[in-house]
Parts: sequence; C-alpha cells; structure tokens
Amino acid sequence: YDGTIARDGRADPLVLEAIREAQTRGIVVILVTGRILADLQRVLPEHDLFDAIVAENGAVLAFPKTPIRRLTHPPSQVLLDGLCARAVAVGFGECIIGADAAAAPELLEAIRKLELPLVLQFNHGRVMVLPQGINKATGLREALNTLRLSLHNCVGIGDAENDYAMLDACEIGVAVSWGSKALQQIADE
Repeated sequence: YDGTIARDGRADPLVLEAIREAQTRGIVVILVTGRILADLQRVLPEHDLFDAIVAENGAVLAFPKTPIRRLTHPPSQVLLDGLCARAVAVGFGECIIGADAAAAPELLEAIRKLELPLVLQFNHGRVMVLPQGINKATGLREALNTLRLSLHNCVGIGDAENDYAMLDACEIGVAVSWGSKALQQIADE
C-alpha cells in the first residue's frame, strides 16, 4: 500500500481506476501490506475493491463479505505488558506489533528475555514483530490458495525490505523505481 499505490496514506485515484479496469478484464487483484487491517480500512475507503487483502505483513487475510482470518496467533500479552512497562511506543493489530525502527533494540531485548519465537521485520522507518515464518509471501500464498490461483501467474509489486519474500515468491517480482535500491537488485523488473 504505502510507497506503491499510496502516498501519505492515501491511494492514488489513477491507481484505483487501473485496478477497477484490470478487474473488468478478469485480473484478480490482491493488496498485500504491512499495515494493520483496521488502520488500512480507515485510510482506504475503497478496501472492498480488492479480491483479497493480505494485511499485517502476511498475518491476516480479508476477503470481501467474510470474517478476517488470522494465519498466526495474536501478539503476546506478556510481551505487550513488558513493552508498556518499558514505555516503548508500539501499535498492535490482530497479529502484529509495530513500532518506529529506532525501538528495534528494545523490542529485540524484550523478545530475547521472554524467549519468544518472534522476528523483527523492517519497512522503511518502521519495524514489525511477527512469529517466525510469517511474511508477505506466506499470506499471499494462503490468499491465492483460497482463491484457487497459482503464484506462477502472479506479479508482485513492492518498494521496501518487507517485500523481499513476496517478490521472490511471485512469478514476476517488480520493485518500484522510487523504493529500496537493494530490493530493485533482486527484482525481476
């Protein structure tokens, strides 16, 4: 979402029109984002435009007119309490904990202290805490399986470090020209 089809949290109207046109041609469009689903739905009134949304960096699936589906468990209450006690500013969704990237050392220390099987995933100036093995590619795979579609017919578009696994999984991985130079080096286009 941010950095690919949206700027300053708002979707580009021309991109939304292109998505509508693609769907009239039978192309399935899935939005894959690191954003918390409730936040995305607040800033993107057109969220029902997509055939599926993979949110929280692959941890949450949403399909039109169906309840959301978690691909992992909610954030650890013990971890959230510990971060609160340390006054670490975090946000959390169904499955993800997010913070400013500067908080990464404190997040890592809290995770290590509690011996939790969690990883840090970065996205520009943000960091996300998720269970091991959860990323945009795992969420996309599950969305495609539900829709009975293949990754071999999939084009993924991304802009930052949390897009590596998704671009690698898709038949064609595209890095936007204004995004991460490192991501551009591994992308197909």
